[in-house]
Amino acid sequence: LDTLLGDVEEGGLGERLREEFVFEIIPMLNPDGVTRGHCRNDTKGKNLNRYYAAPSEADTPSVYYLKEVFLRLHERRQLFLYLDLHAHHNKRGWFLYGNYLSDAEGQVESELLARLLAERSPHFDLDGCSFEKEKMFSKGGKDGTKEGSARVSLYKASGLIRCYTLEVNYNTSHISSGGGKVPPKYTPLHYREMGVDLGHGFLGLREASPEAAAARAVLAEQHKTTAAAKKEKQQRRSSLLNRLNPAFVNAQQQAGDVLVV
Repeated sequence: LDTLLGDVEEGGLGERLREEFVFEIIPMLNPDGVTRGHCRNDTKGKNLNRYYAAPSEADTPSVYYLKEVFLRLHERRQLFLYLDLHAHHNKRGWFLYGNYLSDAEGQVESELLARLLAERSPHFDLDGCSFEKEKMFSKGGKDGTKEGSARVSLYKASGLIRCYTLEVNYNTSHISSGGGKVPPKYTPLHYREMGVDLGHGFLGLREASPEAAAARAVLAEQHKTTAAAKKEKQQRRSSLLNRLNPAFVNAQQQAGDVLVV
């Protein structure tokens, strides 16, 4: 916010961001729960980040109205990116959760922001990011599945490629500093630096910079290699099954039981 509002010099980061984007900033959705010391749940014991698929105006009003605003902007074709800001008590550093897209070009664009942030920030954990299909539908214990999270539900409702959860550890980086083994504790300055890096990341998604072009090329090559490996694995599996089929047919024609090891 300081970067967006306080940068007055011509050509500065704040001015460039304001020229390029309109920021719709939504305050904390769970102030009552946080005031009572809850790190995930509201005053009714609900984890609000599991109710975006079908929010209730009565039970989860903050989620309900956020989704209404989101869909209204989507109908106007004004949405470029959605970012849900979370604190994380377990994984260190800061990282992104995104969505899995079936087409390679869309997946490259989905993962580009993470790559750009990793280029700028030593505290950004690229390996901690996830864009896997399984992570979109995995169960979260008693909270239900992640299909009800903002990034998944809003993506499914809109098709917006850039739907993310940004997670930042409460107090610790994932890296060691100064050759020591203990990662540094975060200070307000660290969080401010993350905000600046995030602003540069947003601009990198729009600008035809060498960094963005290089990141796209790396991601495209990675997905090409992954797709080729997956295809080869499927072909080997199909070939193996074809060789096994006659054995199964012969075994089923006999009286004995079939044991597959």
